[in-house]
Amino acid sequence: ALLPSGEFSKHYFQYIRWRSLQRLISSTNNVFGTQALLLSLGAKRSKIGSTAAATWILKDTVGKLARVLWASGFGRQFDSNAKKWRFKAALLYAFGNALEVSTLLFPSSFFITAALGNAVKQVAMLTASSTRNTIYKSFSAMNDNIGDVTAKGEAQIAIIDIIGMVLGVAIGRLVDGSKGKILSIFFLSTVLELICVYREISVVFRTLNFERCCSVLPAIVHNSSVNSDTHSLKPSNVARNENLLLQSRIDETVIKVWSTLSQDGLHNFLSKREVLAGTNALDNFIVLLSMRPPSNRIEEVLVRCGLLRNRLFGYVGNRPAILSAEVLLHHRATSLDVFRALIIVWKAFKTFEHGQYENLSRSGMNPFTEVAQQLTTDAYAYEQSHLASILKSLESLGWDSKHFSFGSLRLKVDY
Repeated sequence: ALLPSGEFSKHYFQYIRWRSLQRLISSTNNVFGTQALLLSLGAKRSKIGSTAAATWILKDTVGKLARVLWASGFGRQFDSNAKKWRFKAALLYAFGNALEVSTLLFPSSFFITAALGNAVKQVAMLTASSTRNTIYKSFSAMNDNIGDVTAKGEAQIAIIDIIGMVLGVAIGRLVDGSKGKILSIFFLSTVLELICVYREISVVFRTLNFERCCSVLPAIVHNSSVNSDTHSLKPSNVARNENLLLQSRIDETVIKVWSTLSQDGLHNFLSKREVLAGTNALDNFIVLLSMRPPSNRIEEVLVRCGLLRNRLFGYVGNRPAILSAEVLLHHRATSLDVFRALIIVWKAFKTFEHGQYENLSRSGMNPFTEVAQQLTTDAYAYEQSHLASILKSLESLGWDSKHFSFGSLRLKVDY
């Protein structure tokens, strides 16, 4: 009665096992948070009155407002980065619970602490629920029983929640309002919950997003083919190494609109429009590569460490340089066009990384500009001649080469 009908992925049971354990711990922690809020208001001494009730209502109101603002600001990213946002939701929820429990230590700051904790938890719940359907889709083998998978998943969690609440009440009776015991148990259970979430979301997606492209494309454009050494590029292996916290080197911020385009990017657009005219790529997207020396030592270190996205540090001759990438999408652009643009960016990055252009020196031309132009020309040519083989390589690895997860692609321009 609690399992969906039809075919579903072999990873489904692993997901349900860890999700159930995580939800059990989460429901138990919720009881601790509620108990802490009541104790800090004086519930143990029967002092909850109209003032406390009004405070509680205000706390919930702040949480609802935070939920609305969060959805409007980040809702477009949940589908394309479901695993990362699900893990962030778990961290946020744990932080919200921690804030509620901390009212035991700071009862005089009840409203601020409780309101902030509830707001964070509301945001976390919205994020978790928004990513759930994307995760469920990965389990549906034929995409014809997603509704059943979703319904059964929610039924499973409803039962686990009840068990967790009963367990939390039982533990609450045992600790008998002891602040030290509540905080100790809460800390241990929170650590266990985060471990469960991490294991829970080790699901395998077969569609490429920006993060997974960063794991797959560099190796493919560098080798130009798939061989026995590229088994690590299969969806199951990429899923195990997927980064759930830090941003990828090339992410959605590479896509620009006029107001966010850098001065170098705008200059490159004006100069490349004529150069690229007549190519297929100009119809739907333009990749703008620019190069300059680092502004200072701090910027160089940040780019080297991968903390500044869409940039790569290297050398032109013996001179340090930073290669930056920006992409303009025409309003007709599709997810495939985004993928094509990423091929060009990664080809240019890998070529520059291996120093194939470090000795160029035309008379009278800025060497940084010269290298950037050569990288652009070669990367465009590579994409147009290798796109079909790259898509075929992805299929042979087990990826879906017809669908991509780059979000709603709302950042588009006319040119």
